[in-house]
Amino acid sequence: MGPANNFLVIGTIWLLSVGLGTWMTFFKQPSELEDLRATEQMARIHQSDVASLLTEESQMLGKASAIQAQWDSRYKTIPKRLETHEVIAYLNGLTMSGFESFNVTYDENLGGADFNTHVFSIQGRSTYAALYEFVWAIENYRSFYRLARFELSHIDLPSVDKKTGRDRVDVYVSFDFKLHAFYGGKAGLSADDQLPGTMMEGITPSTELPPVPASVLPARTPAKDPFYPIIMSDIPPNTHDLLDLDFADLISIVDGKAVFTIVSRNQTGDTSSRLVTVGVGDDVYLGRIVMVDPINNKVVARLNIGGIMDERIFELETAANFRQAIGPAQLAPSN
Repeated sequence: MGPANNFLVIGTIWLLSVGLGTWMTFFKQPSELEDLRATEQMARIHQSDVASLLTEESQMLGKASAIQAQWDSRYKTIPKRLETHEVIAYLNGLTMSGFESFNVTYDENLGGADFNTHVFSIQGRSTYAALYEFVWAIENYRSFYRLARFELSHIDLPSVDKKTGRDRVDVYVSFDFKLHAFYGGKAGLSADDQLPGTMMEGITPSTELPPVPASVLPARTPAKDPFYPIIMSDIPPNTHDLLDLDFADLISIVDGKAVFTIVSRNQTGDTSSRLVTVGVGDDVYLGRIVMVDPINNKVVARLNIGGIMDERIFELETAANFRQAIGPAQLAPSN
C-alpha cells in the first residue's frame, strides 16, 4: 500500500469522524438536550403540583379543625318540639323580680328548611340590673332564643314605699323587643345531638351536657347603669326617713358617735324635736357619715345631691359652754 492509499484511508477516516461529530453536535445532542430540558420542566411542574397539594391539604386540615372545634363547642340546645306555653313559662321564670311589667304577645310561627321559630313581641318596664340579667340569661343559657329590634328608654317612676309610706322615685328602663324561640332544628344543630346526621328522640339529652366555663361568658352583673342620670333634675325623696342634715344640729359626740337634734313640724303646726345618733358609715339622707372626730369635736358627712357631690362639716361649739359651766373666776374667804 502506497502513500496515496494511506492518505486516502486517513482522509476517509477523518471525513467520517468530522461527519459523525457534526451530526452528533448539531443534530443528535440538541435533540437530547431538548428532551432533557422538557423532562426537567415536567419534573418542576410535578414538584409545584405536590407543593400546591400539600398547601391545600394544610388549609383543609385547618378548616376541618375549625369546623370540629365549632362542633365540639356547641352548647345551645334546640328542642324537637316547643309549645308557646313552654316559652311563656320559661320567660316567667326569668322575670320573677325587678320587673314592673312584662307583656308578651305572640306574633307568628315561621317554618324553615333548617329550623322553626316562634316569634313574640315583648314590652315592659324594669330596673336596668334586672333587664341585664334577663338578657344575659337569654344569650348564655342553653335554650336557644334570640332578641331582635331591641329598644330601650329611661323612665322615672314615682311610687309610695310600702314599708315607710313615704314617696319614692325609682329609675326604670322601658323596653320593647322581639324574641325568637327556635325548635325543630336539623340534625347536628343542637348540642345534645351526639353524632352528625343523627337526631335524638324527645328534647332531653341522654347524657348530661358539661357546664359552660364561666371564664368564657360575659359578666353576669352590669358594671354600671347607663340609664341612671349623672345629675338628676329632682332630688330623690327621703323615702326611709333618714337623718336630714339640712334640718339637724350637732349637740354632742358620745362614745365615737355623733348626736344630732332634729326639729320637725307636723300637719297641725306643732313642733317636736328628737335625737338621732349616727356613726362612721351610717346612712343619712343623700349620703353617709365619713368621719366622727371626738378630739377636735368635728363630724363630716359626704352627700350626693342629685349627682353633685358635697361635704358637710359640723363642729361642736364647746368653748363658750365650758366657760359658762365653770362660771366667773372669784376669790372666796375661807372660814
